[in-house]
Amino acid sequence: MSNKYLSFITDDDLFTCIEFLYNEYEKALQGIDYHKFFKNRIDTFKMTFDKAVNNLNEQSWLAAELQRQVEKTITNHVGTFHEMLIGKIDGYTNYSVGNSYDIAKDDHTIFAEIKNKHNTVTGTHVVSLFNKIKGYAEKYPNATCYYVRIIDTTSRNEVWSFRSGSVDPIKNQKPLYQHPRIRIISGDQFYKLVTGVDDAYKQLCEIIPIALNDWMSARQAKQGSSMGLFAELYHQSQKNKRSLFEEIIYINYPLSGYIGF
Repeated sequence: MSNKYLSFITDDDLFTCIEFLYNEYEKALQGIDYHKFFKNRIDTFKMTFDKAVNNLNEQSWLAAELQRQVEKTITNHVGTFHEMLIGKIDGYTNYSVGNSYDIAKDDHTIFAEIKNKHNTVTGTHVVSLFNKIKGYAEKYPNATCYYVRIIDTTSRNEVWSFRSGSVDPIKNQKPLYQHPRIRIISGDQFYKLVTGVDDAYKQLCEIIPIALNDWMSARQAKQGSSMGLFAELYHQSQKNKRSLFEEIIYINYPLSGYIGF
């Protein structure tokens, strides 16, 4: 098996992860048809300023708007991409949704919950996540358990400690959540930990554009999925003798019964 791109994962395994994320992009974009595109209504004032300020043509604006509409879905899948990739590193396994943890070392000395960004988990969900990971630590007394934030505010690998909940009137502070074997760790530090390569995350960031381009070239991928909706809207705008943006305005507001449209 070839390791042309990265020393810690085979090319075939890397391509499997790339194919997964690419297909999720395609499915998300193809899932936005005419009706779904207008479901939450378009801010036409923002559309006009976006076009002018960013010097976008109509097709570029539409592609950007489609990307914005699928951003949350894709962000979740990027997290899954990292779970899949780490699970293909020798000695580690990625567990599917429904299992207790995302990643485990095969000798049960490392367990991890992986989130794509530092702000993915907020509010009371932070406590829920801590308690979930605490369960792994209590079940496996020889294990170190990690809350992994691939995109973090700083490079870190430290005991996870935070206060949350109602203020204790006696102690005059919120309860402390902390466990000596539960750590919070950034993406670069976790990739270093599981691969043994200091700059593994940097290598991944640098190689992904190259590997993605190679994979797409081999597949002879078609152009972006936004073309179908663009063609439909453009054809309708031409029929009505309007620009694409004018057509979007005239579709957008009558859906809400706005006066005059």
